[in-house]
Amino acid sequence: MKCAAETSSIITLTTDFGIQGPFVGSMKGAILQINPDVKIIDISHQINPFDLFDAAFLVSCAYGYFPEGTVHCIVVDPGVGSDRRPVLAISKKYMFVAPDNGVLSYIYEKEAIDEVIHIKESRYFLDQVSRTFHGRDIFAPVSAWLARGIDPDDLGPRIMDYARLHLPKAFASKDGKRIYAQVIHIDIFGNLLTNIGHDLFESCRERNISKFRLRFGDICIERLCQAYTDLKKGETGAIFGSQGFLELFASEDSLAKRHCIKKGMRVDVVFE
Repeated sequence: MKCAAETSSIITLTTDFGIQGPFVGSMKGAILQINPDVKIIDISHQINPFDLFDAAFLVSCAYGYFPEGTVHCIVVDPGVGSDRRPVLAISKKYMFVAPDNGVLSYIYEKEAIDEVIHIKESRYFLDQVSRTFHGRDIFAPVSAWLARGIDPDDLGPRIMDYARLHLPKAFASKDGKRIYAQVIHIDIFGNLLTNIGHDLFESCRERNISKFRLRFGDICIERLCQAYTDLKKGETGAIFGSQGFLELFASEDSLAKRHCIKKGMRVDVVFE
């Protein structure tokens, strides 16, 4: 079974390789040897090293803005060289090539996946496969062959037992007066993305008086902004960001650095 487009002119890359060293360039070279006409787009190579949650979240934020048929190649792979499987996940619009370590968990949740294939057919790999760089030797060439239009079913058998991470969910109390949540991502500006979606927040606010208090650590925020410029420099506030999650920020400052905040910090919203 193939996704909507028989071939793709675009491959995206997401890794934790950084921008120094030969790693990303080697992957692009492997792709272009097989498919010299394909466009290669970098989503990010600045994923926190070995951070599967970070990679899963960032890919889920970006993948849907690409044309149908795009092949998304994700290589954050702390288990490289072990018995973890390389997999291909296929939806009606996209293909996702990645290690079977949970890095596609948000994709499995958001996208209607038609099938997941265990990539086993080595004729679509580079001739020499190292133990430490499957991004170059397996994932990149497989992505290139998919973009050329090979039948995905030629890559290996379908599987149902693919790995999924436990994704943290925000939830409300029974009376809707409190939301329990946490910080799931910290962006380059030091803004804190929580897992509180707009629908959950508004459903609780509609059930109660619209006033709320948001607490994390020793910080309390009581204002929902419409723009970052609603606050003076250094003031803290909350805003629904472009990904649809409630975001905590300090105007023109890094809230994360100012208060030494890390992912996973608990966030509570109380409606009064």
